[in-house]
Amino acid sequence: MRRVTPNEFLPLEDCVSITLPPDSVLYVRVNTEDFNKVRHLRWQVGARGHVSAHEHRTTIYLARFLLGLSKLDKKRVQYRNGDPLDCRRANLTVIDWPPCASRA
Repeated sequence: MRRVTPNEFLPLEDCVSITLPPDSVLYVRVNTEDFNKVRHLRWQVGARGHVSAHEHRTTIYLARFLLGLSKLDKKRVQYRNGDPLDCRRANLTVIDWPPCASRA
């Protein structure tokens, strides 16, 4: 059985920074009020830069998890500042996907 290493958490002034394995050089930021919601999972950064965890053979994406979006929701999360490691609520926007084609 593979040993799961928990993330380290660093409280900051307005948010919490979560250390991401495997190299522990990257950090993701979440709002302080979301800390208890995310602390029980082991978060990591994927190849595309999005933060995820695995629970019961299911991949959970941090931004979607924080916004209450399920895999079945046909919505996407957009990062206002373009940084997927900034998961503070002020940086997350829900958008429709795929975008509707404009009518001419």
